Amino acid sequence: MQIKSIGRNFNANNFKYNPAFNTIGRTFAKTKEQKIAELTSKLQINALNDTAIDAVKIFNLIGIKTEIDKNGMLTISEYKQPDSNIRFSDIGISEDELIKNVKKIEGNADFYNSAITSLGNIELIGGNADFRKTNFESLGKLSRIGGNVLFIDSNITNLSDLEKIGGSAYFNDSKIKSLNNLKSIGNKADFSHSSVEDIGKLEGIGGSADFYQSEIKDLKNLIFIDGSAFFNDSSVENTGKLKYIGLDAIFSNSPIKSLKNIETIGRNLILSNSNVEDTGKLKFIGNDAIFSNSKITSLKNIETIVNNADFTDSDINDLGNLKNIGNTAYTRNSNITPAMLKGICSSVSNSKRFPN
Repeated sequence: MQIKSIGRNFNANNFKYNPAFNTIGRTFAKTKEQKIAELTSKLQINALNDTAIDAVKIFNLIGIKTEIDKNGMLTISEYKQPDSNIRFSDIGISEDELIKNVKKIEGNADFYNSAITSLGNIELIGGNADFRKTNFESLGKLSRIGGNVLFIDSNITNLSDLEKIGGSAYFNDSKIKSLNNLKSIGNKADFSHSSVEDIGKLEGIGGSADFYQSEIKDLKNLIFIDGSAFFNDSSVENTGKLKYIGLDAIFSNSPIKSLKNIETIGRNLILSNSNVEDTGKLKFIGNDAIFSNSKITSLKNIETIVNNADFTDSDINDLGNLKNIGNTAYTRNSNITPAMLKGICSSVSNSKRFPN
């Protein structure tokens, strides 16, 4: 008998039953029980009755370094469960009690599927933070996260006092609706398929920003996006104070009508099949500009397009302040003539559409 599997054929006749496979479940359960017994013994914890928790002792025994300040508050090297298959609750330890005097976590904080109901007095996480499958709704006193943050599938609804995320932030499939006091995200901000409606006081995103099918309508105080900005199929209507996009800006199927205060796009501008009618204060495009099938009629303040400009099937009839196209201008089925481009670019093509 031949059973087909992805990428190859599996021959059932060549498969021999191994009785050891039947013990996998029991072996794993026994190993877990042994580990729980070993940890309980090491920590001298009565899994049913002990409520007097020595946090320093517990952290040290599972490899987490601790420091105590003059006020009795703890700085720990990281936060993790006792073992990859064992939770603190398995050995009778309340995580709320365990972290109640923790003020700083220097490294990563793995709260995935933890039993914590509050972050207590934690003000700083220096590394990555994993909040997936958590029970708490607020970040409490937490003001800074140094690395990446996963809010995916968490119950967090309130970022509270959080002001800075040093790495990437993933809000997709989370319950967060407002970024509250958050001012900066050091790398990528993924709002796709998220419930975020209000970006609060956010001023800067150090990587790309993905707004695909998000609920955000107004970028408010956001000034820069150092990576690409994906506005395609988003709800964003107002780019607010946004001045700078470091890489690509994609507006296809976006409700945005004006680029308003955007002055610089570091790489490609894609306006094909968009609703943008006004390029606003835009002056510089660092690579290609694609205007095909857009609603733009004037380039207004645009001065430089470093590489190619695609005017194919566009309604543009006014080049505004345009001074330089670094490579080729594609003009098929447009109002742009070679005469209009004289002195602006050296190559004009009316027979080939620039590829999107």
